[in-house]
Order: sequence, then structure tokens, then C-alpha cells
Amino acid sequence: MSSGSHFILLEGVNVLDHMYDTDQLSVIRGTSALFKSAITDTEKEFSDSDNRPEGILSAVSTGASSGLFLLTEGRPEKMLAAISTYLSQHQYYRHLTFQLQSCEASSLKQAQQRLWGQLRIAQLQDFTLMPDWEGTEPDDALGEGVCELEGRRIASQGRSSKVQGDREKSLSASVYSRLIYGRDQREAFYERELSNQPEVWSSLMSALHAQPASCFASDFNELCTDTEQKYPQSLQNKMAVIYLDGNHFGKRQGEFVDEFIKNNSAADDLALEIKAQQAFDSAIKKLRARFLAGEIKRHLEAQANGGVIPLETLMWGGDEMLLVMPAWEGFDFLQRFFAFDWNLSTYLDSSDKELPALTHAAGIVFCQANKPIRIIQKLAHDLAERVKDSDGGRENDAWDYLVLESVDYPTDDDMSEYFNTRYTTAIADGREKKLPAIRDWETTVREKLLEAKRKGYLTTSQLYLLADTILKDSEATDAPEVTVSAKWSEITSDKEDIAQNASPQIKAERRMYQVSENKAWLKNSLPALAKSLFDYDFDDAKKRVWFWFHLIELWDYQVIMEEEK
Repeated sequence: MSSGSHFILLEGVNVLDHMYDTDQLSVIRGTSALFKSAITDTEKEFSDSDNRPEGILSAVSTGASSGLFLLTEGRPEKMLAAISTYLSQHQYYRHLTFQLQSCEASSLKQAQQRLWGQLRIAQLQDFTLMPDWEGTEPDDALGEGVCELEGRRIASQGRSSKVQGDREKSLSASVYSRLIYGRDQREAFYERELSNQPEVWSSLMSALHAQPASCFASDFNELCTDTEQKYPQSLQNKMAVIYLDGNHFGKRQGEFVDEFIKNNSAADDLALEIKAQQAFDSAIKKLRARFLAGEIKRHLEAQANGGVIPLETLMWGGDEMLLVMPAWEGFDFLQRFFAFDWNLSTYLDSSDKELPALTHAAGIVFCQANKPIRIIQKLAHDLAERVKDSDGGRENDAWDYLVLESVDYPTDDDMSEYFNTRYTTAIADGREKKLPAIRDWETTVREKLLEAKRKGYLTTSQLYLLADTILKDSEATDAPEVTVSAKWSEITSDKEDIAQNASPQIKAERRMYQVSENKAWLKNSLPALAKSLFDYDFDDAKKRVWFWFHLIELWDYQVIMEEEK
């Protein structure tokens, strides 16, 4: 006799392999959007028993490429077969890979554990990519050449498009479908994400609809081109790629569901579990929508005279997000994201128990817009993982970065080796895997750093001289000396013999102070700025090493001097 309910998990698999098989923005956008819409369309297709005799599906939880459903009035094997047929014959979804799993369980938690276990095993036996599909339409018939965007798939006889140039390129059916869908989704993505939240969408609807199609970029170079020449030439055609991942996301979700059940009573515990799960999902989506709406509103107001909206959202799930924007937007965006009120209690009734705000780990990469996005997004992801793996990295908002000014970038999975090569092992050992969110960035800290640059309190020549001295000393000794007289308060004192027998770092810092026309600022304000930016104790010589290096690396990206605009 059956003792539980039937659950079905539909999971998009090998999502990144599909998304980044080309570097074309519309293909990437289309792939991401298709995985997400496959989940919602499957629910719609099988939620009406009048149209589907296999049973009724009702969504328990849905995400960017995953859907957990409760099956009623049907048999799991028939529903699985029907969903598989639906996806494999769909105009778009047939080009993607999915896993379908079912189980019988007495609770939602039990179902989730069983289904995820089954999924991991099945995914090891599945295709990485869907094979080339020759459909019933003549245009989909396999040709003789290779897809000119993807480079591995067989081009279809009748599928071609102008992409990144004036020449028509022969495309595979898969790439062509995702390209066309991605072009159609430029505005539809934001409408879909925000329209079910009337309080944030209504004020944006008319403004967004009034924008021409050209306000959305066709490729990464267009996205990162400063047509109005408002920003320094050094930022032209550079992008910021940001990956964000929620901390303890599953734990927070489980704790809320448990607390919800504890504080409520019902004859049907499973129904209560599902209600709690859906309430949590809804709260997450509403918080994400509020933030995203604020970003779109900001850009629409800034683009009042036309131009491309400087934001591409390549992944927007419950706990994972991937965004691309011009390099001059990246740092401000990241700190705004951290500063946003991610308090779940805004949309969840937690009774007497205070719900902790969501926190996130982030990786941000600044680089040329023509760098392979497949590689760059992985670097951003790996940076965020380093943040999470560091001591306390999952407790608070934190981030790390890479600035790639040349063709060199980390080529293996050990980013520590890259930093060892770039800075020497002795210096790289002092580089933290995480930096704290700058809470007062937009209100005070940004302006203080801008003032320091504008008034010449700090200059690139000073910073490069310090960095060069530290690097040469490290290369010579492999262990930069730190003397007892390394405190900043002593370096900026009136003592004459402070630099005697000191390390090259201390001597260079002392020299910078002595020749400066801004001694009072260096002595009194610089330590506070270091604390605000990176939470550094400026009396610690090793922390100062990385303060200088961080400032050099991020000099062009943290703030843009007004006279350069």
C-alpha cells in the first residue's frame, strides 16, 4: 500500500556547457532563458487534467533551471514519459539536456534528499550536450559544414544569421534556436522576472517598453563601448563579470521550513511543508525583484537620452547570479548589491524568531570585453568559492577580484598559483581570500577615495614606486623583512632615525611621507580609509603591503574621477 506522495524533479543539466559553447551574447542569454522557461512551461503544460490524462503537476519549488513538482491523479512513469516527450519534441527545449527523476516520499525533505541523490548518479551517465538534431523542417536538415559560432556541431542546411559582422554565418539548429530566442528575450527577461511583483514592476513597465530594441546590447563589445566618451580611455571595451552565491542558502531554507511547521498546526504535514517552501521561494524572488528593479530604474534614468542599458543578467536564480556590465559599473554595482536590505522578514512571517538577512559571496573579474566569457565566468565563480572556503567566508558578505589587463589569466584550478606567480609567494601568502563588503561605500567611503585621487593625496606614481620596491625586495630575499618600527604612526612621526635598519618597504613608505605635501592626510586620514575599504589595521606592515597592491589593481575601477568624464 502506498505510504507517501509522488514527487518529480526536472533538472537542467550541463547548463554551463550549453551556455558557453559560444561567446555570443544572444546565444548565452537565450540558453539561460530557455532552461528557466522549460521549467515553467512544463508546469503549465501538465497542470490541467483536462488536457493531460497522465496526471496533474503542481510546482513545489522552481529555480533558474530546476523544478520540483508534486504529482496527483496520475502514475509517475507515465508522467515522466510524457514530460520527456514534450521536451524532446519542443522547438527549443529539444536542444537542451534535462534529467527527470521521481520518488515516493512521506515528507518534502525526504523527497528532496532522495531526488538529489538519484540525480547525481543519473547525471554521470548522461550526455554533456544534446547531439545534433535533424528535425522535420527542411531548414533543420544537417549540412556538410561546421557551425561557424560553436565550431563542433554540424551546421544546418537552412540556418544562418548575421552575427558579429555583416556576413551570414552558417549555424547549427541548436545555436540558431538559442540565438533567435536570446534576441527575443532581451526585454522579456526583465518583464518576466519583475511583472509578478506589481509593487516594483508597475513603475518601470511603461519606461522599459518605451525603450527601443537597440537599448539592449547585441554582444559584449557593444555592451562595454562608451559611445558618449564619459569615462577614461583605459576603461573602453572592458567588462566586469560578477558571480554571486548565497551563503547557507539551503540551511536558511530548511530552518525556516522547520520553524514554520513548529509554529503552525495542520492535519496535513506535507501540505504545511510545501506551503513553507513556497513562502520562502516567494520571499527570495520578491527580494531579488526589488533589487533588480532598482538597477533597471537607475539605468533607465541615466539613459534618458538613449544608449545601451549597461547590464546583462546571464543567470538569475535563487542563490546564484551571474551578471556582465561595463567595467566602470562593476564596483559600484557590487557594493550596492551588498548594501541592499536582504532581510527575509520583509516578506516572511517568522513569528517570534528573527530571520537573519541573506549574505553572499562574490567574485568580480575586470577584463577586456573580447575575453572568452566561458573562462571569465569560471574565474568569477572560482573567486566566490575561494571566499566561501576561507575562514568565516560563509558568514558575512565578502568578495574577491581579479584584474586581467593582458592576455594572461589563471589557466588551472589553483588560483593561489596564479597569485604566487604574479606577486611572488612571500607576498601572495599575505593576500586574503576575501574582502569585506564596504557598507558605507555610496554614502561616504566612495567620496573619500575620490577626493584622495582628485586632490592628489594618493597618486599612481607613489603606489607603483611602493609596489616595485616591495616586489624587488621579495624577489631578492623571498621573505620581506618586517621590523619592529613598522607602525604607520611611527613612519609618520618626526623621528629622524625611524628608517635606519628598516626593510625596503618601511624606507619607501617613510620616503613617500617625507616628500608629500599632504602629510596630515597621510598620517590621520589614510589609516581610516584603509579600515573602511578593506578592514585593515594600518599599523600592520603586512596589511599595508596589500593595501598598496589593492589600490593599484583597482585604481581605474573603484571610482572614476569627475574631470575624466
